Amino acid sequence: MGARSKRVKAVITAIYAVFFSVYLYIGFQPAEAVSYESSGILSIPSINLTSEVAKLELTDHQLITPQTIPGSYYKWKSKVLIIGHSTTIFSDLDSVKIGEKIEYNDEKYIIYDIKTLPKEAVDMEEILKKSPEKTIVVMTCAGEPIGNLDATHRLLVYAKIEK
Repeated sequence: MGARSKRVKAVITAIYAVFFSVYLYIGFQPAEAVSYESSGILSIPSINLTSEVAKLELTDHQLITPQTIPGSYYKWKSKVLIIGHSTTIFSDLDSVKIGEKIEYNDEKYIIYDIKTLPKEAVDMEEILKKSPEKTIVVMTCAGEPIGNLDATHRLLVYAKIEK
């Protein structure tokens, strides 16, 4: 092997070592801790889910969902929207059935409707409109993944306060 090919091999090895070191450094950095104000505890016994729920605020007309816990948004006191990722906290939400119970802040709700809609067909005004009785709408992604923790559809689970 000639001196020139030894130098080229050494340069390539050095470049590889630098890129690999940077990759390892970036890959092993701790995730930035995000703190949220709690809005309560959500429990869905049929899928063995109990989780703290973060209080969400609209930011540029969007609700930013925490990575590993659900978030809640109230437009009215009688209705709460609870959203979370289908890849983490709501991975089993598609298993719930009408008639099953949801508990939120020590109140029991009964699931009365379940819908899967294309993402573009979701009418947030309709979902958030005032309800005559206490209602929870639990929403997560469904369908085919389209990147960025998003999917083609939304799974909506509706529950009303148990009387």
